[in-house]
Amino acid sequence: MTSGGSGAVELQAEDGTIYDSTAGAVVHMHPSCLEPVPNLVMLGDLNEAAILHNLRIRYREDQIYTYIGPILVSCNPYKRMSIYTSELIAQYNSHRGGAFSSGLEPHCYEVAATAYNNVVTEGQNQSMVISGESGAGKTEATKLCVRFLAEVAASKEASGVGKEQLLLESSPIMEAFGNAKTVRNNNSSRFGKYMEVMFGPDTDLIIGGRITKYLLEKSRIVGQNRGERNFHAFYQVFCLPGADRKRLSILKASDFYYLNTTGTITADGVDDLAEFQDVCHAFDALGVTKTELDDAFQLVAACLWLGNIQLASVSDTESRVVNQDAVDQAAELLGVQGDQLAATFTDRLMIMRGQATVKVPMSKAEAEDARDALAKHLYGRLFDWITAAINCAIVTDVRPAALPFRTAQLHCRTSSPALTPLCHRRRAILSDCSTSSGSSASL
Repeated sequence: MTSGGSGAVELQAEDGTIYDSTAGAVVHMHPSCLEPVPNLVMLGDLNEAAILHNLRIRYREDQIYTYIGPILVSCNPYKRMSIYTSELIAQYNSHRGGAFSSGLEPHCYEVAATAYNNVVTEGQNQSMVISGESGAGKTEATKLCVRFLAEVAASKEASGVGKEQLLLESSPIMEAFGNAKTVRNNNSSRFGKYMEVMFGPDTDLIIGGRITKYLLEKSRIVGQNRGERNFHAFYQVFCLPGADRKRLSILKASDFYYLNTTGTITADGVDDLAEFQDVCHAFDALGVTKTELDDAFQLVAACLWLGNIQLASVSDTESRVVNQDAVDQAAELLGVQGDQLAATFTDRLMIMRGQATVKVPMSKAEAEDARDALAKHLYGRLFDWITAAINCAIVTDVRPAALPFRTAQLHCRTSSPALTPLCHRRRAILSDCSTSSGSSASL
């Protein structure tokens, strides 16, 4: 740092870059802040500049984890790193009694190991909150913590597939139907998730789990920002075998309005075919039948065909369907009559007290809202069913100690429906919409 006249100073950064500033804007820093430390409480001055400087130095050295007391700060490296091996899991597990004083580098495995130790030795329920902005790595951090627990607390089922493996298998399914590409993150979770990992009362092994989901971003189904994509499942449906795609009358994603308005059909680093295969394998491991899997993707295809239904104005208060063929395709996939489906968009039923049901026509804007509302409602019910299907496979009847994980801030809890075959639910879902006494757009 060199001083000039009128309080002006020149600052030289580590890379040699010169910056002009003023003496009043310069803050003297304790010498300990110039060297990287694994725990920020070790800094002589704990301020924003010292924290960012320490994180930056460690990040450049591929040390993406840093403690600040018991809190672990994680910087997304946006690349594959070889710091998540089974050997490291065993290493951190062997030091789990030392809670942040093991002498090992900060790591999400150490946080999981400490929580696991408190469950099995102290009998205390533990909670981990994994939070951050979009693209921070919350989804990956959660999977890493669950993987740690799955390896150190495997239930050793006689069938060879324990509850911990089923917990891991739930990830590709939830990501397929609940994650999407945004402008900042190619695999952004568009819902909140609360996951419980359950341990037996007299054992340190996993005996089950439960997933609760919150606030699925259903608005994404009918529209996305430029450069973004819909939920992954809407693109994976095109990875079905040719005979299934023919049955669903879907050929390519660019044919559908809900997918072709953002200019982004594919995403760098996202292999829809490989992820579709992972989803099929995961559903099979969880006990979901081929028929139920086909029904799930049939509902996805039905939502796409709903988006292709075009509506036109007849008057300021009336509308009509332009392309009946799209209505017929959606109706066939939903198991209803085409004229009945079309009527849910152009008219709404109002039940007056003491009077007969009155049919009220809807304008073009109201009809489009009703169409989009139906697609969102169908997909929301499908996501409820998927969550319930996963819970049916991983839940346990034993009342255990629980180790919860949160991947986002807590929202209002919504109830999940009972697990019933989707082939029966398609008509029930549509019936719920068509018999509503209010406008379909309010769904």
